[in-house]
Amino acid sequence: MLSSGSDVFLVIIDSIQSGLTHRFEPLRLICTLLGFLWQFNRLSNEDLLSAAEQFQQQYNKEISKDLSDEVIFLKQIYSINCKLDCKPKELLQEILECGLSGVFPNITIALHIFVSLPASVASGECTFNVLKQVKNYLRSTMGQEHLNGLAMFNINGDIAQKQDFSSVISAFAQKKVRKAFVK
Repeated sequence: MLSSGSDVFLVIIDSIQSGLTHRFEPLRLICTLLGFLWQFNRLSNEDLLSAAEQFQQQYNKEISKDLSDEVIFLKQIYSINCKLDCKPKELLQEILECGLSGVFPNITIALHIFVSLPASVASGECTFNVLKQVKNYLRSTMGQEHLNGLAMFNINGDIAQKQDFSSVISAFAQKKVRKAFVK
């Protein structure tokens, strides 16, 4: 018996839903592990301490056991000075701009960890595409350091375009200058 169009549609929708759930499960786990860093205003102190302890156990080489105290202190300071919810990048920026990274060293490290994580698989794939563009058959003997530098310039092209490279170019020209033989 032939299946109707609606049966095929439902199978496709189920497949898409399953694929999306599977794809974003690691991101959900990361947000669950690190969510206390920007949701501290909504969490009770007990939940906050539990989440901080769980995170500290996961990253025990990078984060000290003082994280729990820092999170409670940050919650107290933030609730007095700011009434709005915060986002991880904005919170990290505020901590760095106010010079509080010495007061909250573990929170600063934790926020750096979160901000540096790729948002999706596409960002990793984009990096490999850049490497494919940069390292082609003409540049097959390029060293790792040179390749990394070119890839970073290509990835961060908007920042690279704002830089003034005249001093770098003149220094390079001075080192590589060839004497012309005049007859």
